[in-house]
Amino acid sequence: MKRVSLFLIIIAIVIITFTGCGNLGVTGVIKSALNAKLIEEPVILYVDGEATTVTGGMFILEKIKKGLHTLRVEHPGFLKYEKTVELDAGSRLVIALISKSDPLMHTSWVNEGGQPAIGIKVHDGQIYVSSSTKIVRYSMDGTFIDNFVTGLSSSCYFITFDSAGNLWGVNGAGKVLRFDSSGAIARTYEGLLSVNNN
Repeated sequence: MKRVSLFLIIIAIVIITFTGCGNLGVTGVIKSALNAKLIEEPVILYVDGEATTVTGGMFILEKIKKGLHTLRVEHPGFLKYEKTVELDAGSRLVIALISKSDPLMHTSWVNEGGQPAIGIKVHDGQIYVSSSTKIVRYSMDGTFIDNFVTGLSSSCYFITFDSAGNLWGVNGAGKVLRFDSSGAIARTYEGLLSVNNN
């Protein structure tokens, strides 16, 4: 009986040795949350504090065991990502990083006053969100500041800032608009066919 028990223990040790104590083959990708494209340049991925460099946006975690693991991703162009996840055999991770300059829309932005948000831009620590008739300002934590531009006759599908701090917009009527510091239209450039052609 003792020999049988000893034999079973030896077999268990051999199985554990060759299977890596239950190591999982976890695959994953690192993408941009805004455009869903793989982040091709090098990203540092920490798994439970151990760092590895991911290039090309795809990775495999071969020596990871079943259970909870803390993941952290650091990249100079994105906000730091950190999350604890439970992994099992065949788990596939999708890590979506948020840009430092174009954060994801807060829930309140998606339907501001019954108007779906269209464009978004960050400038001087404030977030500008355009809808069908206005451009609204928020703080970085999503708190409403004011209606920066109101009374637009056509939606600004694209908004941006120039080096002088002027806000520009391209609307659905094919016009390029420049706004002054008070939110009024300072200049209009016409002649574009439509926003879809630009």
